[in-house]
Amino acid sequence: MKKIARPKRPKRPKLKNPLAAGKAGMSIHLDEDCVRDLKLLKLRLDLEAGDYAPMFSLPALARHAIRKWCNHVAAPLPRPWEDQTDTEV
Repeated sequence: MKKIARPKRPKRPKLKNPLAAGKAGMSIHLDEDCVRDLKLLKLRLDLEAGDYAPMFSLPALARHAIRKWCNHVAAPLPRPWEDQTDTEV
């Protein structure tokens, strides 16, 4: 009896987890005004920093600014109604 060969299944593509590699793979396109402001900020930082300060590239400065903004926005807001001090007598 002759065996019939089964057709081979095509291999599934491996899905990449963007968080597994430590890089999130996002591109952000900035408008002209934002790029101009980043260039001015870089120039000011370079002039004020001196000779021994680290130099920022524009992409590194943009990442730093976005990270600081995200940390500021994600910071918990104060809730005065949950204040634990006892003001009643």
